[in-house]
Amino acid sequence: MKKLSSTGCKMLSQNWLGKTVMPVVILAGVCSVAQVYAADEETGSSSAAGSMVQINEMQGSLAKAEAALEQTQAMLAESEQKLSILGAQRDDLNKKLTTEQAVRSEAEQALEAASAEIQKQGREVEQARSQLIQKDQQIATLSSERDQVAGTLTEAREGAMKLEDQLKSASAGQQDLAATLDQTRAQLKMAIAERNQMGEQLTESQAQVATLRESVETLESSSSGMRKEIDTLQAMLPQSLGGDASLQSLQEPAGQLAAELVDISRALRRAPNDPELIGKRDAVAKQLSRQQLLIASATGADGVYQLQANDTLGIVARRVYGNAGQWPEIYEANSHILKNPDLVVPEMTLITP
Repeated sequence: MKKLSSTGCKMLSQNWLGKTVMPVVILAGVCSVAQVYAADEETGSSSAAGSMVQINEMQGSLAKAEAALEQTQAMLAESEQKLSILGAQRDDLNKKLTTEQAVRSEAEQALEAASAEIQKQGREVEQARSQLIQKDQQIATLSSERDQVAGTLTEAREGAMKLEDQLKSASAGQQDLAATLDQTRAQLKMAIAERNQMGEQLTESQAQVATLRESVETLESSSSGMRKEIDTLQAMLPQSLGGDASLQSLQEPAGQLAAELVDISRALRRAPNDPELIGKRDAVAKQLSRQQLLIASATGADGVYQLQANDTLGIVARRVYGNAGQWPEIYEANSHILKNPDLVVPEMTLITP
């Protein structure tokens, strides 16, 4: 058996101290026995055989400690790998939360703007109706005045006729009667002119009323359009966000966007630096990401994951779940956009159940 000197024990202890704490105590015992054995051998003590047995036992303990050290190091490496996976999952969840909050904020802002516009148009409609009532009152007043003028004109005509009869039947005072007749005729002309002026005012008022009615109809039509836009927004949102959209109505446009993204990616393989294709790909990828977020919210999925270059469903499953064998779960959750588990492209957003 090879002997351990005091110097050898010291160097061995220094090599083990940086790895684990548990074998240090055993090492210390081994080195002590080795040192005792060395001392006994040098002095020729009769207890050398007993020290040899203790050294053998200590070396067995040392082998067990080394095995425990290897197991501890393996567990440490596995824990570091799990910690890395959990960090990636946390980043994906934070990204999903930020995107979903942005979508919710945009929808709420659109609804608030539409509601404010409807309220504004409602006030304009009420104001137009008030003006219409005032014009109706003015028309009624003008009509009453016109009737009064017509009555006065009738009385003047009757008076003129009476005067003409008196003029024919009486020769005395003919000049006075002629003057009176001329005066009556002048009054008659004035009444006719006044009636015509009132008629023009009445026509103008009626035209203004017609214009106001057209304005009211236009405002009501615009208000109806805004209500339709609000209904459209609600129809695009899932029920979990206060909308009316069904899962199928959300999945169909997502499938169309995914197919378009695949076609653009194929074109980019032929022309990877085409700025028009790159811009179109980014725009379609953004729309698909929003649609997938809505579907994830409607189905109660954990989140979404946007594919990077060279990603596969197995790689995504390993990053999200820590197990590449769970890729069929991701494929099933995205069957509305994936017809083939191998047909995935960068920038495509997948739902992670």
